[in-house]
Amino acid sequence: MALPLANVAKYELTLPSQQKTINFRPFLVKEEKILLMAMESGESKEMISAIKEIVKSCTFGELIAENHPMFDIEYVFLQIRAKSVGEKAKIKVLCPDDGKTYADVEIDLAKVEVFVDDDHSSNVVIDEDRKLGVTLKYPSLKDIDGETLTGEVNIEKTYSKIETFIKTLVRGASRLSIRCVLISSTTSIPAITFPKTV
Repeated sequence: MALPLANVAKYELTLPSQQKTINFRPFLVKEEKILLMAMESGESKEMISAIKEIVKSCTFGELIAENHPMFDIEYVFLQIRAKSVGEKAKIKVLCPDDGKTYADVEIDLAKVEVFVDDDHSSNVVIDEDRKLGVTLKYPSLKDIDGETLTGEVNIEKTYSKIETFIKTLVRGASRLSIRCVLISSTTSIPAITFPKTV
């Protein structure tokens, strides 16, 4: 049986992707320690794991990080951090004029918002004449691994990741199941092909 949680401040926020209101609390010493240990390790997997654990704990189990878009998790984590450590964050920004100098900038994390364009849609039209399109899903933490964050490029793995972001391939009113197939051309440029039949 877990120890009872002491009275802590409780806040509300709205998830940008679903416009759903969730409750959250600031992180406690134990979560701060988890975060510090992950940062000290320098391992991407450790940092991802720490963020997942902290988001789940601080949202009272309401939010499972793997099931939500990355921008939701980033937004929630920023709000948790703002209420835990302070709403102002001092960061260094590279000056665009010379590309060498860094300037100190203070950001009010409480004012950070996720901007979604009015025309935004997860449905992408590929060919209007043939009524061909793709329905995409947002990347989530379960789609990300340590290698993805290190910047190492692996074409086969990249195409495999892209496949996970495609929910359905649509032709007219029909939804087609899809499977990406990696093909190497004579010039060694990989390509994705989609099956033509259901």
